[in-house]
Order: sequence, then C-alpha cells, then structure tokens
Amino acid sequence: MNDDQFVFISARPNEELFSLYDSVTTLDYTQDMDKNAVTERALKYIDSLSADNCKKALKMASKQPITSTVIDLPTSFKVRERKDLVDSVVDKFKVSFDISKVRWLYFLKVVLNAYYIHLVDENNAELNNGLKKDAMGVGDVKAKDENLTGPDMIKRLVQILLLNREADKEVIEKIKTILLEWEE
Repeated sequence: MNDDQFVFISARPNEELFSLYDSVTTLDYTQDMDKNAVTERALKYIDSLSADNCKKALKMASKQPITSTVIDLPTSFKVRERKDLVDSVVDKFKVSFDISKVRWLYFLKVVLNAYYIHLVDENNAELNNGLKKDAMGVGDVKAKDENLTGPDMIKRLVQILLLNREADKEVIEKIKTILLEWEE
C-alpha cells in the first residue's frame, strides 16, 4: 500500500485515552500491542458490526465511564491507519451520533471503549464456559501445570473466587494474606 491509502489520526493525549489503551492491552492477547495495532483492531471490530449493532455499541461505549490512572502523558498522539477502514468507521460513527464532523479524541475514546467492552464480554463468556467445564469435571484428575502465565493465574484466581467453594476458603484466605503483605 502506498502512503495515500493511509491516514493519520491525531489527538491531544489525555489520561482517559491512555488508560483505555492500557485496559485493552490487558485483555487483548494478540502479540502486536503498539497503539497502531490496537487502534486497527478496534476499528476493524466496529467496522465488522451491522449498522444497528454498531450504533448500540458506540452509544453504550460513549456512556460508559472511563477510569483513568495517573501516568506520564506524551505531548502528542498520532496513529497511522488504513484510509478505507477509518473512513468506513467514521461514517458509522457519524450516523450513530447524528453528527457531521468527528472530533478525533472523542472518536478514539468511544471506539476503544467499545472494543474494550467487547473484549470484557468475550473474556467473561470464555471464563463462564471454563467454569461450566470445570463444574462438569468435578472429581477429574487434572495434570499439574508448573508453568502458569499471568492470564492463566488470573483466570484461576477468578474461578476460585467465583466458585466460592467451602474447600477453597483456606486458599482464599492465603491469597488475601499474600496480597495484603505485597501491598505493604
């Protein structure tokens, strides 16, 4: 692709925008985590939605509060994306909000928040399916896996907490103690 098939999206960075990028990267297990790649996946997600679903997703994302964390912000923000993809999503955005001009910062926040909500829903569905499988396999012997990744540890911790079994009370107390000690 030559350069005229790309467009730059520029915005004045703020905490909410960068917090959204951080939130998305904690749930998106794709290898490429730079801001261009994350933005492209968010745009592709919005572009893949039907007009009605797109409007619902964008409206819900625009009303969803964004929790921000204090971080060092750069003085500028720019991502390079495919022009046809950006144009398609911008058109859907304009129709969804009945506007004629798009403000890039607001556009990025809403699109990223919609993608983040999608990832949360996807991960919750995956977790619920895993819990159902675990509940069906009560009494099964499971092989011990010594090499747990961060997401695997989180998944198991959430399972322990959500199942809230009497047998896990001691484990939960140990985890609480470890977390409190770590915090100090």
